[in-house]
Amino acid sequence: MADLEAIELRQRVLRDVSNLDLSTNFFGSRVSLPVALAPIGLAGLNARRGEVQAARAAEEVGIPFCLSTVSACALDEVVRGVKKPFWFQLYMMRDRAFMEDLLAKAVAAHCSALVFTVDMPVPGSRYRDVRSGLAGATGLWGRTRRLAQALRRPRWAWTWVFAAAHIHCRRLVSAILLR
Repeated sequence: MADLEAIELRQRVLRDVSNLDLSTNFFGSRVSLPVALAPIGLAGLNARRGEVQAARAAEEVGIPFCLSTVSACALDEVVRGVKKPFWFQLYMMRDRAFMEDLLAKAVAAHCSALVFTVDMPVPGSRYRDVRSGLAGATGLWGRTRRLAQALRRPRWAWTWVFAAAHIHCRRLVSAILLR
């Protein structure tokens, strides 16, 4: 606290802010704001091709985008959706061959930064995932619950579960989350 108490902020109100420049450098690249879109696992659950949409939005406003290890969209699909390189997040996992494969794909995709995530050596309790049916309830009850959810939203289910472009995601989720 002593360090923060030493900082004085000078308030300026009713000033002309029309020519402010908030741009800065991140890892040798000029960005329009000192923020980045952080990796969000399975963003495709929130919007169709969520990661591609987020990467395009970030590119449009000139800020970095970081693709999650557990994204719904494949790395090469996001590459095809944008013009500039983006960052790639890598979870530290036991399966070193899987990690090496992801790193090779990130290098081939010309990702401009690698973000290591080491904060999940032991997965936390995600009660919301159990309540929503994303995790928990195994066996016949779990399958029945997920089927009922899919039947309530058939268009979303078709896009997510059955479309050929998402086969890789089911395999990735199974490999990472369900082992």
